[in-house]
Amino acid sequence: MALGNSTNFLPANKTALVVSYLPPDIDGILDPTEAYSPFGYSIDIPNQRLEALDVGYGLSQGRQTSLDSAVVPWLRVGDSNRPFVRLGDGRLALVDTGSGFGLAVNERGAVIVSNGRRSATEIAGLSQDIGGGSVHSRRVSPTTISIGELVLRSVPTEVLFGVEDDAPVVLGRAALYPFKITFDPRRRLIEFVTSESN
Repeated sequence: MALGNSTNFLPANKTALVVSYLPPDIDGILDPTEAYSPFGYSIDIPNQRLEALDVGYGLSQGRQTSLDSAVVPWLRVGDSNRPFVRLGDGRLALVDTGSGFGLAVNERGAVIVSNGRRSATEIAGLSQDIGGGSVHSRRVSPTTISIGELVLRSVPTEVLFGVEDDAPVVLGRAALYPFKITFDPRRRLIEFVTSESN
């Protein structure tokens, strides 16, 4: 497979289908970590771009970041190569750009504080994955989270029902929208930087 230029080769041992539109309630089509393996990649969500990581370019955890960026360790959970990060409160979160959720937690791990008011439940929804599974969700009040030095405020937050008790916390597109996210599997780092509009 060649991307961008006929001399830019990536392993062709994976099958991928690129489409211009999917129904909004279907998640989980392409795993770029597997498709680009062993190379890295970046996903620029606002500009709708998926790019291979230049092998000459490398992330470093000590590099200078601004208030709207962070370089954090790419953590592993078990044998999975999926990209996990540690949130400021200590929880592990799966960075899932294929998910339309914001911050999604299973009902067992949810702590909903209503401050004496009625519960902040806004919507109930159903998400389906390409494998035919479905997850019920309930939108609750937005929350604030941190990833490294990066603080995200008013993050859309969902409580998930019908998932395993040990299902990971998910950071989906609704939380990650303003960012270009670079995944460097060689150095095991993930960079979040506010995307510049092109």
